[in-house]
Amino acid sequence: MTDTSPAHDDRAQQAVTALRAQDIDVVRVVYPDLLGADRARDVLVDHLPAAVRSGLTFCRAVYHTSPQSDVVPMPGGLAAGMPDISVRPDLETLCALPWEPGVAWCLGDAVDPATGEAATESPRDRLRGA
Repeated sequence: MTDTSPAHDDRAQQAVTALRAQDIDVVRVVYPDLLGADRARDVLVDHLPAAVRSGLTFCRAVYHTSPQSDVVPMPGGLAAGMPDISVRPDLETLCALPWEPGVAWCLGDAVDPATGEAATESPRDRLRGA
C-alpha cells in the first residue's frame, strides 16, 4: 500500500525536484482495471505531492464491468451506487517515458477513500496477497 506519512511527503517533493531537473512537467498515474486495461490520469508535476496525499478519484465501476460492458454484481458495486476509488501514485515505480518527452509514468494503488484500505478488487493488491 502507498505510504502517506510525512516522510513520504518529503519523498514526493524530492520526486518533483528530480522531475523538474529532467524537464518533466506531467506524471501519468496508471492502474489496471479487471480486464487488464490501463486506466490513467495525467497530473502536473507541481500537483504530484497532493495526488500522493489525497489520491486521484475514479469511478469504482471499472472493477464491476465485464468485457461485454455488463455490470458484475459485487459488494460495493451498483447496489452501493458505484462509489469512487482513490488512486495514489506509487513513487517507487516513477520513471520518465523516453518516447514521450516531458512525461513520466508511475503505477497507482487503488484504495477505498472511506477507509484508506486497499480496494478489494484491485489487481495489484490481489497480486501482493498471493
